[in-house]
This record gives sequence, structure tokens and C-alpha cells, in this order.
Amino acid sequence: MANHDKYVLEHININKYVSTIELCDTFNISESTARRLLLRLSDRGLIHRCRGGAMSVVYSNVKNGIQVRYECNADVKDRIARAAAARVTPGSTIMLMGGTTIFKMCKYIIGMKLTVITNSLIILDALKDANYIDILMLGGKFDRSEMEIVGAIANSNLKLLRADSLFMSATNFHPRIGFLTDVIDSIELYERCIEAVSERFILADSSKLGTSGAAVTATCEQLDCLITDSALDEYAVTEFREKGLEVVLV
Repeated sequence: MANHDKYVLEHININKYVSTIELCDTFNISESTARRLLLRLSDRGLIHRCRGGAMSVVYSNVKNGIQVRYECNADVKDRIARAAAARVTPGSTIMLMGGTTIFKMCKYIIGMKLTVITNSLIILDALKDANYIDILMLGGKFDRSEMEIVGAIANSNLKLLRADSLFMSATNFHPRIGFLTDVIDSIELYERCIEAVSERFILADSSKLGTSGAAVTATCEQLDCLITDSALDEYAVTEFREKGLEVVLV
């Protein structure tokens, strides 16, 4: 590990969260150098990147993973969620996978007449009192860390279901690789969801640009639209669009 990387990692672990600007001032480096440095550390799984900075993995492991991600990039995720909700057609059937950005969609669709298929308990909790929304929960193995249902039973349930739209998220994403997850047990579930819908949306903020992740849940060619924020690097926007993926910047 390069000296800069080592010292920055130590600084993040000590302070729990640091901004990119703080790193620039502390280590006398440019913002572009700081972003590249954080990307390297993130790709190695040594930190959690957040919009405008990074969080210590040691700190985040003390808290529930969902709580940490909910707090990270909250404003950006909310804008992405609002834009995604605007693509939902009243009266339709939609699939909402887990993730904090997808969860933030719920407050924008709660008054619509919809059928929602989900494997996420936080989605269920957000929509359970919505009078106009019918909820179909997938059964299966409970993943406590993600508050989701995964496994063979959930995958089998999807054989009987169809939907108009799918909204999913990613641990990380990259135009040459696709969209990644750390939850190996959910790979087949994502594949079944993608096959079961007419239109596929992926919601991911720009801090997730990178190659860290245990497995690919979807390639660019398997999806229709990426909804992200305007801080996403221009090269990535161009490459995603060249692969035929609609990119919505908020």
C-alpha cells in the first residue's frame, strides 16, 4: 500500500468519517488525487465511500449496515429516489429490491394505487399502512444484515410472478463490469427479477462508482435506466450511454 494510502486510511479509521476537502487540507493533495485515493481504498474494501468523503469500515461495522448506508449520502439518495418514483405508473405492478435508496422511494409512491413485490422488510415497513398498495412479500431465508429475504424459496416464488418495472440498487458499479453486490445469496434473485419485468431501473449514487463487490447482479445490457447524481464522472456517463443505458442525472 502506498504511503499516502496508508496514512489516509489511518486518518479515516481514527476520525470515523472525513470529507474529501479535509483530506486535501490535511495531506496537501488535490481533490482529484483524493478521489482516486479513496476509490483505491474502497475497491480494496478498506473504507466505505460517501458523497463528499469516506467512512471507516471499523466504525460502520459497529452499526447495522442498513443504518450506516441510510445516513450516508442521504440528500443525494433522496433526489435519486424522487426521480425514480416519477417513473412509476399508477396502477402498475412494480418490484422493489432492498437498499436504502429504494427505501427512500416509498414516501413518494405511498399515495399511488400499486402492487408492490418485494423481498425487503424495510420496504414492507415503509408501505404497510398504504391503503392503495397491495404488497406481495417473497418468502425464504432471512438475511438479518440486509433485512431482506433471499435464497431458493424466494427465487422459486418469482417463477410465478410478473411486473411492469423493477427498481434495484448496487453495492458498486462500473461501465465495463456492470452492477455489483456483496450479497452472494441474492445473485439468482436479481436474475429472476430482471427476467420477470418489462422495464429495469438501477438506482446508485456516484460514490458507488468502483469495482468492489463479490459478484455482478446485472450488466449494462440487462438494464434500461441508471438513475444517479450529477457528480458521476463524465467518462462513466459516456460509457454507460454508449452501452445503450439511459442515464438520468439528478
